[in-house]
Amino acid sequence: MSPPDGVCYTDSVTPEDLTTVAQIGRALWMNPARAEPITAEALSAVALLELTGERATERAARALLDRAVKEGMAANALVNLASTEKGSAAAAFFRLYPEERFLLAAMHLANWPYARVARVLGDTVEGVQAKAWAARVALAAENHGASRQVPYPAGSGARGPNCPEYDPKAPWTQRFLDEEVHSGRERLFLQNHLMACGSCLSALSRSRDVYYAVEGMLPRLAADGAEFVRTLTRIHRQGTLLVNPAARTLGECLRDFAARPDVRWPLLAAAGLLGYWVLQRIFGS
Repeated sequence: MSPPDGVCYTDSVTPEDLTTVAQIGRALWMNPARAEPITAEALSAVALLELTGERATERAARALLDRAVKEGMAANALVNLASTEKGSAAAAFFRLYPEERFLLAAMHLANWPYARVARVLGDTVEGVQAKAWAARVALAAENHGASRQVPYPAGSGARGPNCPEYDPKAPWTQRFLDEEVHSGRERLFLQNHLMACGSCLSALSRSRDVYYAVEGMLPRLAADGAEFVRTLTRIHRQGTLLVNPAARTLGECLRDFAARPDVRWPLLAAAGLLGYWVLQRIFGS
C-alpha cells in the first residue's frame, strides 16, 4: 500500500540489517561466490513484501535457512567443506547443522536476543537456549586453533544452598553471558552471588571460555564485505520502489526524470546553452 499524499516514506531497512543478512548467508555457505547470489536473491524477494527493517531481516534469514535446509545436510556439507582446510575452525563450524550455524551467527555476530532467534526458527526461547548451548559446547570441543583445549563447562563443583540451579542443557551462565537475565532482581542476585561464591564464579569462567572460543571460530564477511552490503542496499531499494513508487526520494525522482529520453536531450541542450552564455559573460567583449 502506498503512503498517503504528502507523507514521506522512509525505507526502514538499515545497513546494519543488511550486514546481518550478509553475515547469515556467509554462515550458511562457506564460498562467497555461492553465498552472495543466494543472499541477494532472498533479499530481492523480501523487498517486495514491504516489511519493516526488523521483520524484513528475519524473513530474509528464514528464506536463507530454508534454502540451506532444503539442499540437505549432506550436499550442504560437501559444498562447504570443499572450501575449507581439514581440521580448521571453519571445517568444524560447517559440520554443524544449518539451524545451528544460523543460530550462532545471529547471536554472536548480530547480537540477536533469544526471542528474535526463536521467531525465525519457529521455536521457543527455552528451545533456543538449549540448542545454542549444545552447538557452542560441540564447537568449542573442536577448538583446534586455541593454545589449549577449552575445558568442559561443568557447573558448580560444590553447590551451596544459595547457588543458582545449573541446568547442564541450558545453564544460567549462558543466559548471563548472553545478557538474557532480564529481571533486575535476578541480575543483582547473580552479581552479588558471584562476588561471594568461588564455585559459581569458576562455572561462569568455564562458560565464558566456551563463549569466546566459539566467537573466534565464526566465519565473517571478507574484506570486500562492505561492497556487498552496498549491493544489497541497491537491490532492496529497487525492490521497494518497484512495489511502492511513492517511496522515491526527491533526488531519485529528479534522476529518473532526467533519464527519460524525451527529457535528457533538451536538458543537455539547455545545459550547453547555459554554459555558452556563462563563457560569453566571462570572456566575451
